[in-house]
Amino acid sequence: MTIKKRLQMSYIAMTLISMTLMIFLNYFVNIRVFNSIGEGNTSTNPYSMLSNIFAVQESITRRINIADLEFANDPDSQEAVEFLKSFESDLAEIHSGVLIRNSDDIVYSSDIIKDSIGKIYLPKFKEPFEENHFFVSDKQYMLISQHDFYLDDGSEYSMFVVLDTKLLHAAMGHMRTKFSLIISFAILFTSGIITYFMHKSIALPLQRLKMASQEIKNGNLNFSIDPFSDDEIGELGIAFEDMRKRLKDMLHLHMKYEKDRQNIIANISHDLKTPIMSIKGHIEGIRDGIANSPEKLEKYMDIIYKKASEMEVMIGEVFTCSRLDLGKVSFNFKDIDICDYIDFCVEDLSLAVEKRNGTLGFEKPAASPVVIADPEKLRRVFTNIITNALKYMDKGIPKIWITLDECHEMVKIGIHDNGMGIPEESLPFIFDRFYRADESRNTIVPGSGIGLAISKQIISTHGGDIWAKSHYGSGTSMYFTLRKKLEDGNIEIEKDTYNRG
Repeated sequence: MTIKKRLQMSYIAMTLISMTLMIFLNYFVNIRVFNSIGEGNTSTNPYSMLSNIFAVQESITRRINIADLEFANDPDSQEAVEFLKSFESDLAEIHSGVLIRNSDDIVYSSDIIKDSIGKIYLPKFKEPFEENHFFVSDKQYMLISQHDFYLDDGSEYSMFVVLDTKLLHAAMGHMRTKFSLIISFAILFTSGIITYFMHKSIALPLQRLKMASQEIKNGNLNFSIDPFSDDEIGELGIAFEDMRKRLKDMLHLHMKYEKDRQNIIANISHDLKTPIMSIKGHIEGIRDGIANSPEKLEKYMDIIYKKASEMEVMIGEVFTCSRLDLGKVSFNFKDIDICDYIDFCVEDLSLAVEKRNGTLGFEKPAASPVVIADPEKLRRVFTNIITNALKYMDKGIPKIWITLDECHEMVKIGIHDNGMGIPEESLPFIFDRFYRADESRNTIVPGSGIGLAISKQIISTHGGDIWAKSHYGSGTSMYFTLRKKLEDGNIEIEKDTYNRG
């Protein structure tokens, strides 16, 4: 759920809860009103009190009408007094009192209004009712009912029921305060619940992201950020976790590159030191007159030239490897008949093998597939692998042969030799730069140790893969794959989909 929708739902929830609460309170009040009529419970429910006022008013009207005869005959009789006492108890429940006027004299008043008789204005006998007759004393007392009748002696006799509005206002204020407290508590409670869930779903994930950013700031990338939710903050958490993984990978890659750089510097320094010392020693021999004959001088000059050429090749391979890393080497891919191309490479490289009294052959298949490759870069791969086979050849008669197999959209080329082989523990590292099975590098075999690394980068750029199999003491087989030219066009495939078996 998105944050926007979550906020909208919280707003709707607050509104609905408030409305529901008001409806409930209204329903509760109405129930209390109906239940409290006639029960005398008017101090806690002003609505109930008003209902009782009108109910008592109706009861009073009926009772007065019935009692008119008693008052007419003898208002001072025991029956009239008893009637007023019972009347008083009913009126007290609704904060009201009774006034009785005989002609212009007040002959009876309830205790609740006795102290304010002089302030109360009473309508005249049989005076038509007007709106201002509701309040009879500065809006403190409200006239509920007026009953006028004549006594037997012709006297004008009036009975008034008066309500003390101050008590009504106090009850209303008390109930209003109670309702306000209940509503405020309900709103605060609802707000607290919604705030808690909003804090749990928004603030806490943000705090976790803040802590994660602090960890990254301190250089710690060895932690993980679990998905929070499916909203924008959850998406932010996923993006943050992806960033952390990328930073960690970049850091590992940087550390690897730094280690490789240090190894490259150390290895180049070591590998260049040997030919440089040789060149320097032979030059000193010439200067010191050790090469005192034309034959010795020519021999010294040949050695100097050979060592300088080795240095040139080594520097060139390092430069090529760096350019391949940076993607600054351009490839010119073409459709190549692979059998014809391998025949060309065999013819070109046979001379170097024959100088060692060895053989270089190609087991040509019946059909010749067409592959997509850069002829110049591919020739370097053949040269590097066959040259390496000759360098580490320990047999008197070197034997190198090339095989070709087809498999789906790829062709697999194998270059096999009967040399000394590679130790099993060294096989995973032979395509690393400057790697040699002889870790001390004190070997008489010349070379930079990055020929196979360059070959791997070239084959990888072709969309293929390269690997080796070897039995130490009996020979090595180097394999690499190339994409075939298909009749319905070329397709991109993953490098490792070819079965190395």
